[in-house]
Amino acid sequence: MTLPGLKKLHKKSYPAISPTRPELQHENRTVLITGGNRGIGFAIARPFVEARAERVIIVSHCHDAVTADVDKVAKEAKDNGSPTLVEGRICNTADTESTSSLWLALENEGVHVDTLVLSAASLGIQKTLLDTGLDEALISLSTSVVYERHYVPTRPAYAITKLAGTDHLQQVALEVSPQEMQISIFSPGIIWNDLAAEKGFDESTFPWDDGKCLSHFSVWATSPEAEFIHGRFVWAAWDVEELKALMEDGVKKNPRFLLADIEGLSVSKGST
Repeated sequence: MTLPGLKKLHKKSYPAISPTRPELQHENRTVLITGGNRGIGFAIARPFVEARAERVIIVSHCHDAVTADVDKVAKEAKDNGSPTLVEGRICNTADTESTSSLWLALENEGVHVDTLVLSAASLGIQKTLLDTGLDEALISLSTSVVYERHYVPTRPAYAITKLAGTDHLQQVALEVSPQEMQISIFSPGIIWNDLAAEKGFDESTFPWDDGKCLSHFSVWATSPEAEFIHGRFVWAAWDVEELKALMEDGVKKNPRFLLADIEGLSVSKGST
């Protein structure tokens, strides 16, 4: 995924997005990560400990898995002298009652979530959309949050739900300022992890990206430095300093720059 004018693509982390930078520290902030016990979500949880968040909440539907991974991250916090409290919560994010119960419990406990990372995902059923059937399709569409339809055409829930989720967040971003609620939407890249292995991929399937680049970008994306990508769709591999310069010029030329849209169409104010 390229952006015209952008020269640097990062496979590994670099100083501008390092979670140890003073500007990216998360003292007195609570971070909640859905799907945080495995894969990309788990990778994202770890640098928030480096950034010294007050609390990192890892959410999963599986009690045993989340308990084990909380222990891993908590040990890293202790070993690195981070004050971060790491805890797990059980929630099926595809179920509205379960999700409501989670937020009600946090409210009753006086826990204010400053940073919400939406990383829960399902790979969906390995069938074409027409072969899936109505009931199965509805279940997949409500639980899958992945993308790139040309990579995995036999898992159509990838692209459909990713685009729908992106458009929803971009609509919210139109209604709130980044000072009120900063919304960063980005592709993590192609990350090798245990979930990919379980689905039959191996280390030669794709040119996998380094998980630290993604996870460190995630910390940067929650900082005031990232206000300029509020509501825009970006890639974690793009150089953030180059991106800032390109963004200003790009938005001036096209207000829909880096927004999910129909390629080839544009709508301007006052048009009919």
